Parts: sequence; C-alpha cells; structure tokens
Amino acid sequence: ITTLSGNMLDYNSGTVDTLSGDQLTYGNGTITALSGNTLDYNSGTVDSLSGNTLDYNSGTVDTLSGNTLDYNSGTVDTLSGNQLTYGKGTITALSGNTLDYNSGTVDTLSGDQLTYGNGTITTLSGNALDYNSGTVDTLNGDQLTYGNGAITTLSGNTLDYNSGTVDTLRVVSFNADTASVGNLSSNKANITELTAGSADVTDLTAANANLANVDSIDVSANEFTSVDVEVGSGSVSGDASVGSVSASNLTVNNSLQTNIIESNSSSVGNASASKLTVLGALSASGINVTTANINSGNIASVSGTSANYNTVTANQFNGGSFTSNNDFYTSQSSVNNNHLLITEQRSKLDNCVDVTKYCIPQTPSVNLTCSSCNSAAARSSFSGTATGSISGCRQGCSYSWVTSGSGLSFSGCSGGTIAKGGSASPSCRVSSSLGPQESASGSIQLIVTNSHYTSRTASDSVNVSYTNTTPNDPFRNVVAGCFVDTAAFDTAKQNSCMANGWPDNTYTALLSVGEYLGREHFQFNTLSDWDITWSGDCTGTSYSCKFDFRPRTGDQNYSAAVSVRHKPTGETRAFSVTVRFHTLE
Repeated sequence: ITTLSGNMLDYNSGTVDTLSGDQLTYGNGTITALSGNTLDYNSGTVDSLSGNTLDYNSGTVDTLSGNTLDYNSGTVDTLSGNQLTYGKGTITALSGNTLDYNSGTVDTLSGDQLTYGNGTITTLSGNALDYNSGTVDTLNGDQLTYGNGAITTLSGNTLDYNSGTVDTLRVVSFNADTASVGNLSSNKANITELTAGSADVTDLTAANANLANVDSIDVSANEFTSVDVEVGSGSVSGDASVGSVSASNLTVNNSLQTNIIESNSSSVGNASASKLTVLGALSASGINVTTANINSGNIASVSGTSANYNTVTANQFNGGSFTSNNDFYTSQSSVNNNHLLITEQRSKLDNCVDVTKYCIPQTPSVNLTCSSCNSAAARSSFSGTATGSISGCRQGCSYSWVTSGSGLSFSGCSGGTIAKGGSASPSCRVSSSLGPQESASGSIQLIVTNSHYTSRTASDSVNVSYTNTTPNDPFRNVVAGCFVDTAAFDTAKQNSCMANGWPDNTYTALLSVGEYLGREHFQFNTLSDWDITWSGDCTGTSYSCKFDFRPRTGDQNYSAAVSVRHKPTGETRAFSVTVRFHTLE
C-alpha cells in the first residue's frame, strides 16, 4: 500500500497505491486509486475507483465512479453513476444513477435508474432504462424499457421495446430519424422515415411513412404509403398511396391513390381509386374512380365509371349518365328545373316544327288578278282594281306595290305587313281619262318578302291597258262667237255677245268660228280643211264675219248663222251667233 486513508476501512490483502474514503471494505486485489464513501470491495484490480456506497466484489476496473454502486464481477473501463448495481462483465465506460447491471459487455453506458440484464452495448444513455438482454449500438432516451433484440439507431422517451430488430415497439412518445419496426404502438410518434408492418398510434407524424397497416387517431406525413389505414384524422402534404383508407378526416395536398377510401371528410389534390366512399365531404382538385359514393363533394374534375352523389354542384358535367337522390345542381339552377325548361323548349320546338312549322323557313305565295285592267270602250273614263292573294307567311310577311304607265293614275297601293301564319288580300286601283281613239298602258306588281328570312321573296304582276274607242269628231272643238268692237281690247265670246251705247251711232260687230280662240277671234288649226258660209245679219265665207249697225232706242238683237263643212270627212255643222245691244236712252 502506497497510500491508504479513510474512516472505518476494512482491508484484507493486496496492493494499494492510493485508497481513501469512509467506511471502505476492501477484499483482495490491487488498487491504484480508490476513494469514496461506504465502499465494499472484495477482490480485483482497480486503477481508479471513487464513489459513495460502492459495493464491488471482483474484477478489473480502470475507472469507476458514482454513488451507491453495486458491482459484482467483470471488467469496467469507465463506469460512473449513482446507485449502480453491476453483476458481472466488462464495461469500458458506464455512468449514471441507480444502475442495475447484471452481466455483459458495455463500451459506454450512462443514465439514471438503469436496469441492465445481459448483453453487449456500445453506447447506451438515459434515465430509468430497463435493459434485459440484446445488442444495442446506440440507444438514447428516458424511461426506456428494452427487452431483447438489435437496434441500430433509436432515440425517444418512454420506449417499450421487446426483442428483435424492432419487431414490436411500444412507446408513449417516440422520436426517431429512421425506424424499421414490425409492430409499432405509441401515443405519439414523430419520425422522419418509418417502415413498419403495423402501427397503432394516437398521433403519428412522419416525413416518409411506408406501412402495411395503420390504426391511428391522427396521421400527418409528407409522403404516405400503406396497405390498410384506419385513422381519425389524416394529413399528407405530399403523395399518399394506400390500399385501403378508413378515416374520419383525411387531407392529402397532392395526390391520393388507393383501392378503397372511406372517410367522413376528405381533402385531396388528386384521388385515384377503384372504389371511393366518403361519408362526409370530399374536396379534391380531381378524382379518377370506377365507383364513387360521396355525401358531399367539391371537386374540380371527376372521371369515373359510376358516381353516386346526394348533392352535386359543378360548372361542367361530362358523362354517360348521372344519378342523384336529390336535385342535381348545375352552376345556374337545379337539373330538375333545367329538365322542365328543356321539356318546355322541346314541346315548343315540336309544336314549331310539327304543328305551326314556324321553325321551317317558307317562301311566301302571291297571286295578283285584275279582271278590268285590260279593256276598250267608247268612253273617256276608265278604272280597274288589282287584288292580290298572299299566303305562306309562317314567319310573317311584308308586301309592297310597284306601278308604272303614262296616262294612268294609281291609288290605294299601300304596302303592309302580315303576322306569322297569316294571309292578306291587298288591292291597288288604276284609272284614266282618254279622248276618242286614245289609249294608255302600264303594269302593277305585288312583291312579298318573308319577314325573318328576307332572302325568300315572291312576286306577281298584271298588265294594264285601255283604249277609248269613241270615233274622232272633227267638230268637237269648233265653236262660234262674237264681240262688239269698242275702244278697249275685245275678244270673242262663244255663242253670243252683249254691248250698250247711245242710239243712232254706228257700231261694228265681229263674228268668228274656229277650233280655238286666237288673239281676238276663233280660228281653225288648218283653215284649208274647212268650207265656211255666213248668213243672216252677217254674210261671208271666211272664218270671221263683220257688219255695222245703227241701233234705235231700246234693246236690239242681231243674229247670224254659219255653216261649216269639214272637207276630209264631208261632215257639216251649223252654228248660230247672237249680238245683243242695249241703248242708253
């Protein structure tokens, strides 16, 4: 012993370089440095051991420190902690409080209240660890219960681990970067990547989850792949590929591909499934399914063989047939209302096509007649009425008249309109006044146009002609007259003339006969066609005759007769002329 100091030391035999402490019990061995309180050391070699209430039986310890250590047998490189119970084995470094260690090889183990059965641990740290047997490379966490098996990397709190390469893992709260488990049971799991045969989790959050069966209240993942999922609430920010989904509330941002989905409320980017059943509401940018049963849906695009909706609201529908338990709504109105409107319009269309035929374009029909428009008579006056018969106005008609001809007058030839399906009989009157042997001609046309299809027109026309067959009368314009010459400008008056003056004066009476009134006298257009003979108070053979008279007191009458022969026809007429004169005394 180089140095030994302490209170209540019980030292049997061996070599001690430095030993110090209170209530030390030392069995047999070599100690380089040992210090602590209440050490129970039987046999072995200790380079450095320190701690309070150490119970050390046999083995080699490089460095051991801690409080209340119970160490039976083995090799420990570094062990530290409080209330350590060490059975047998080799420990490179162990530290912690209340460690119960039976047997095994530990490179580094640290933690509080560790119970270690048997196995090999490279690094293990945590509080209240219960470790029976197995191989652990690295295990970190508090209150870990580890049964038997192999774990590559696992960290978390309150882990219940039995055996195998994470065949069954049950935790209250589970945090891991990478986990591969057969069965996972946890209240809360937060995992970056998770691969499991089945998972029973109250709250599951994973960046990438690949599971065979999931039974969870809450699921939140970036990418989610599973065969069978039962979840209260699910949220996947990336893509979800699931064989079967049963969820109260499911939200998938990008796409969902599954064989069957049953959900009270779902929100997905794109859903592709053989059978889609949503008990509550589905909100999706698009679904592609064979059969869809959805209570309420808000979907941008739907493609499938069969979709069964209670209520549907959409801007556009494409499909062979649609079935609804209630009204089938479009963006404007219910399909029932649309059906009524379509039925009404179809009835109107059928009536329009089959009954009234208003929808079938029709060219109007027109017929124009005038029985008196072509005639000849020995009279100067003429009149006739052209009457049209218009029909074929399914879409309505308009009509107008076109008249032409010199020497003819037209009246009442006004245009007009005809209602759909109607008809009309408009008329146009023509008249004329002609001299003997005179005639006039022209035409009357009636044009009818379809009011809607204006290119469809029809027309009819009649010719107008009239001849006055009265023979020509060479004397028709021949008259005879007179005037008494005065200082004023005088002209002949037809048949008789009057004058007054003082008695016993000489006055001159001028008589004339002819076809027109010239400057003063009646004259013939062609004097050579006529033979003229005056008799009575005035005699002569010219168209004019002059005589003088001296009136006595009272009224005086002077008369003359003129015989006029028309040389071309040989016809003769006689005319008489009377001059009446009144004396002033």
